[in-house]
Amino acid sequence: LRPPADPALLVSRPPVVTIMGHVDHGKTTLLDSLRKSQLVAMEAGGITQHIGAFLVQLPTGERITFLDTPGHAAFSSMRARGANATDIVVLVVAADDGVMNQTVESVQHAKNAKVPVIVAVNKCDKPQADPQRVKQELLAHGVVCEEFGGDVQAIHVSALKGDNLQALAEATVALAEVLELKADPDGPVEAVVIESRTDKGKGPVTTAIVQRGTLRRGCVLVAGRCWAKVRFLFDENGCAVPEAAPSAAVQVVGWKELPSAGETEYRREGEPLAHLSWRQRRAELYRAHKIRLSVRPSERTESDELGLPLVIKGDVDGSVETLLNVLDGYDAQDECRLDVIHFGVGDVSENDVNMAAVFGGSVYGFNVAASRGVTQLAARRGVALRLHRVIYQLVEQLRHELSSQNRPTCPLLSGEATVLAVFDVSVGKKKVLVAGCRVQKGQLDRRLKFRLIRGRDTVWEGSVSALKHHKDDVATVKAGMDCGVSADGEVDFSTGDVIECFEEQEVPRVTSWDPGF
Repeated sequence: LRPPADPALLVSRPPVVTIMGHVDHGKTTLLDSLRKSQLVAMEAGGITQHIGAFLVQLPTGERITFLDTPGHAAFSSMRARGANATDIVVLVVAADDGVMNQTVESVQHAKNAKVPVIVAVNKCDKPQADPQRVKQELLAHGVVCEEFGGDVQAIHVSALKGDNLQALAEATVALAEVLELKADPDGPVEAVVIESRTDKGKGPVTTAIVQRGTLRRGCVLVAGRCWAKVRFLFDENGCAVPEAAPSAAVQVVGWKELPSAGETEYRREGEPLAHLSWRQRRAELYRAHKIRLSVRPSERTESDELGLPLVIKGDVDGSVETLLNVLDGYDAQDECRLDVIHFGVGDVSENDVNMAAVFGGSVYGFNVAASRGVTQLAARRGVALRLHRVIYQLVEQLRHELSSQNRPTCPLLSGEATVLAVFDVSVGKKKVLVAGCRVQKGQLDRRLKFRLIRGRDTVWEGSVSALKHHKDDVATVKAGMDCGVSADGEVDFSTGDVIECFEEQEVPRVTSWDPGF
């Protein structure tokens, strides 16, 4: 760890603010109103897909760096990561819905990170809005607003109409002044990775918040087991900048491999000697499946075909992390085994398709594409490409595919007969045991399966070799009729036994796995 900066060298820096809250409570709309852009319209399904960071300059000249965190339960790990990189949390609560599950979760993240909260009571323009109820509900979760004697500011806003947003910004700036946020702009560089992704033109790119020092082009960064020589820095508008001071959000171009989101970047002199792997977990997956990949298709055992092997691809590191976290919660392995055989960042490649084909699995992609060549290869090799831009739809299709793999057979009773007598019949030189029966309900069908029940036990199950009515061979015998039944193999019929005739039907079954949304 690096020593703390000399207090005499510290200068004021803008606050880093995270907007948190329940899904659809208006976080993205609020951020959009603050920075006057078209982010909301661009998001697939109207829902923020991964963390973005933006610097907002207020009319008064103060600057605030906002992190926009997704609101859904599936993104809880990303919200926690955002809280650890932030100075202030703006908790958005809809005045008509009140405190919801992710509201409570966001409060917990803020408390765990020891980050102060400002409450933005949104949608106050709606007729059913009840801001007072929101503030009372927050009391139960340790968020005490100023009017109840606490120190948490609560601002009534309408993100859609832009009402009272200036007051929210002023409250944020006022709290930042109380916190006395400072950093050393000239010391060693430290930054935290908010997001990492592969860009078609720029290669591996991270979005980072500078926490200490000034990040400049040309310097060497290390994050976890990855490193970069910074080729370019881009601000939130995509414009190249020569440097980034504390609290600035920038895109860093020049990584050899992608670091994980949440990693801390440190500047160091000279380039590291080794190019290390993106994530240890991927290396472990490769080692675990190396033997199976080398087995020829003709030599594979039947057990390899059971379950659903998956290849996961995402546009950014945070998306892949989120999907893996969702799959970690899979708890229906007894119904259908779910096995992640490979994951990574970027568009679907031929290697992804080939790996899925070897294991008989599917490729699931989030916010990624597949070229025509890759799509044609997948079609030739019988690999399903499931590409989505909204996580709910991806998980729903995964549940559907798990359910389609999970098709147990269920016996459907056709008829039932009681054994009244047992006698031997000579067929050529062989004696065959025949059960004289009366059909009690339904009908016996020679083409279906039969089982012999004695008391509560099933003592035989199989096919019949003959079904006779009087002396005639028949295909079916209906209720109320007498018949003779002889079975394939040696079956010990006994008076009073019950013979059931049944057919096995495939019964569609929905997976019991509930991913939480």
